[in-house]
Amino acid sequence: MKILNPQDTAHELVFIPRFYPVTNVNLILKNELDKVVHSYSITPIIVNGFMYLNFNQVFVNNTNYQLTVNSGLEIVYRGKLFLTNQADTTQDYKITKDIFL
Repeated sequence: MKILNPQDTAHELVFIPRFYPVTNVNLILKNELDKVVHSYSITPIIVNGFMYLNFNQVFVNNTNYQLTVNSGLEIVYRGKLFLTNQADTTQDYKITKDIFL
């Protein structure tokens, strides 16, 4: 699961892909609640085995997305995306923060 801060408009996803595409990739974000799909064509940056995708999007706090990165018909990466403003440091993030004492 990737965690991003919705207060930012510029976002960066970092992951290890299944394979390294030689062309642009398609980033597809599908909101799990209202099923709205956002799609981006991005030139990936690959450094030391990690793929970096930079994109701009305004998100709503506490939303979940299905994350898919495609190159042609092949899936480069698939996962979940969660937007929270608690994510100043993802090491301290807790899904039940301030709910259970």
